[in-house]
Amino acid sequence: MQLDIWGTLDRWLFGPASMGTDPVGVALRLARFPYALARDMASGEINLRAASLVFTTQLALVPGLAFSFLILKGLGPRHALEPIIFELVRPVGADAHQLTDQLLQVAERMRGGVIGVAGLVLLVWTLLGTLHQVEYCLNFLWAVREPRSIVRRLSDYLALLILGPALVVGFLALTHAALATEAGQLVAGLPVVRPLGHVGVQVAPYVMVASFFTVLYLLIPNTHVRFKPALIGAVCAGVVWAGVGSLFTRLYVSTSQLTVVYAGLAVLVALQLWLYFGWIILLAGARLSFYVQNPGELRRGFTIPQS
Repeated sequence: MQLDIWGTLDRWLFGPASMGTDPVGVALRLARFPYALARDMASGEINLRAASLVFTTQLALVPGLAFSFLILKGLGPRHALEPIIFELVRPVGADAHQLTDQLLQVAERMRGGVIGVAGLVLLVWTLLGTLHQVEYCLNFLWAVREPRSIVRRLSDYLALLILGPALVVGFLALTHAALATEAGQLVAGLPVVRPLGHVGVQVAPYVMVASFFTVLYLLIPNTHVRFKPALIGAVCAGVVWAGVGSLFTRLYVSTSQLTVVYAGLAVLVALQLWLYFGWIILLAGARLSFYVQNPGELRRGFTIPQS
């Protein structure tokens, strides 16, 4: 007789023992969230959508950078965007710096007059299509039946593409300006603050990833997402991102066969694999946000949205 693992877990986590206020009941109710995510992952829906987003991400990566250069022209976009791109590709190991530099160089060549009007239209169309694909995936995870209208899609996506890079650069500029002031340097030099600054440098990339995920979870699904569920899903996804990224880096560095088989393409293969894992993490975090906001759906699982 085949053992029904999911059915057994379902009866255990949603049974009478989970209804109490004792520690066992509380623990069982909390365990519903990883159980629901594992069940949804086993269905293959998240994996399938992550795989589709790998291709769209590769198409949109350089156009996205080039568009950011156009929006931030004259504001030192390379300096502001370099740490963001590096954080995206950091798990590929020692090649991350080289890959970051190459992506930024290609994006710089696509600026302004180099791409022309037709190229700019194609660039924007590629980015809008990518954001639509991301919205389609997040809408599915949120069981949203109606996508944005074409008019709303154009207005919302263009606003996100224009304001996003500007806000990032503005935040970084204000941070550097505050640290460059005499008061900022005085505070940073205090014995109590100096260790905190070191910790802040180590934690900053993960805060950046969690912040980025939070914004996506709040703005992209065509439904009202509350801040707390979005933040919980983003923080959990950010922690997993850090752990999986570190493990991926170690595996890539220690696996010499990948370089032997793929030669110069090894870094591209590694980037594809990491994009796949990254999208799985991001989508799983979005699904967790959905369950935090709608705990009544934990037992039901996926429902295919019907138009």
